[in-house]
Amino acid sequence: MNLFLRCVLLFVPAIINAQSLQLAPPQFQTEGVFFRGKTQAILSFDLEKASIHYTFSGTPTLLSPIYTHPITCRKSCSISAISTHPDYLPSIVTQKQFIKITHRPKKLNLLTPPHNNYPGQSAKSLFDLKKGSLNLHDGDWLGFEGDTVVVESFFEHKIHCKSIIISTLSDLNAWILPMRKITVFGENAHGSWEKIGSWEAMDGASIPNSPVSYATFQAVELQYFITNKIRLEIISFGDLPNNHPGSGKPAWLFLDEIVFQ
Repeated sequence: MNLFLRCVLLFVPAIINAQSLQLAPPQFQTEGVFFRGKTQAILSFDLEKASIHYTFSGTPTLLSPIYTHPITCRKSCSISAISTHPDYLPSIVTQKQFIKITHRPKKLNLLTPPHNNYPGQSAKSLFDLKKGSLNLHDGDWLGFEGDTVVVESFFEHKIHCKSIIISTLSDLNAWILPMRKITVFGENAHGSWEKIGSWEAMDGASIPNSPVSYATFQAVELQYFITNKIRLEIISFGDLPNNHPGSGKPAWLFLDEIVFQ
């Protein structure tokens, strides 16, 4: 057996083994989720000959655009990306949502006080453009134990708000579940609250089966209405399900941002 053939036979198992390994996903270096005007999505993956493929819709593939420089986002979007390399299997998909804030309130009144254990920065936490972390005591999360949360926002000028996005989380193991219902009101010319939009979970029984997510965003589409005062009533899930260790006790509701678009 000549030397060349010996070398080939020696390295073939290593090559086959490498091609069966899956890459780690790329990392988003941009920490912020909420932005005004525009923002840049920065991705990284440090391996020679590796590429990052991304897409704004669906699942990225080898045919998706290759990331070469920061992606400028001028409107709300979701970016999905994978790492690829000629010698390894592509990574799983990593995804991040970027949410544009069109209208920012001058003042926000939190009529339902948060629980003493999770006060955050009170109303300020709901419009400071900061996403809560995995640490519920980070000062960005507000925790409510079974309450209907009522929030009133005041804008410097009259606005037409097309939709509202509420940022929450779901973690049944931590006794935390997302909202069951959201109702939005605008103040009319007579100084009365008028319903301008609502959202309700289609199947409340399925909410406890929601996967763990600390980046859950629920949108409420609004009818055409000009106002400078908007009121939200956010109804929590209610009591924990029968098969839960805390059955019969109210689920926690956590909020970290309210976005007006």
